[in-house]
Amino acid sequence: MKNSIIKNNILIYALLGITADDSQENAVRKIAREAYLTMCRTINYDKSVTDEDKNKAFLSVCEEIIEALKKMQTEYNNAFKEANSELKNSKHTIGDIRKQQAQVLQSSFDKIHKTTCDNIIERFSVCSLTYGQAQKWFNITLKYIASIDFEQFTNDDAVENFLYFHNETISVLHAPVDSYIIEAMWDENATAESSPLPLIKENLLKSGRCGKYSSDKVKP
Repeated sequence: MKNSIIKNNILIYALLGITADDSQENAVRKIAREAYLTMCRTINYDKSVTDEDKNKAFLSVCEEIIEALKKMQTEYNNAFKEANSELKNSKHTIGDIRKQQAQVLQSSFDKIHKTTCDNIIERFSVCSLTYGQAQKWFNITLKYIASIDFEQFTNDDAVENFLYFHNETISVLHAPVDSYIIEAMWDENATAESSPLPLIKENLLKSGRCGKYSSDKVKP
């Protein structure tokens, strides 16, 4: 990884411990470790489970996440190529093709997400993870990757960068959102000038992907 990225992004080094010598795979392991530390507060281990057992299971989960990221990159590349082909050979508008591409990406990601969470539960055999815990682990890992600009993350131009998320990829993620963000999104006094959240709310309502949030109802 280029040294300029380390210098310009304190988050990568200070929070995640990623250095210029790390490969993409090792960066994923460090990101997944930080996500695990957030998730593991809800885990109760049996006293017989050793640190070595935990580490072995953790590394197995990391391999699962790395494979998922590579699959996501492959699906994006395929959808992008298909969209370009459609653009050249059809009478559809760019908007129609982009919408179709988004639907394909969402469907493929949802399948990858479900499979990955199921496999995380299986691989992390040192305790009985719930599906919610597995998806929290995976989602937080994805959130960190999406939050950091990994566009130049590679020492070898021949190695495909599976840590760089295009906007189309970010839009299909199951992003962890806490109650503070949800309540701010539905703040009737918020404006587009003060926060992008009202625009996000408007887009979600138009797409039918969520209903109106109320703090006196069960939180989504």
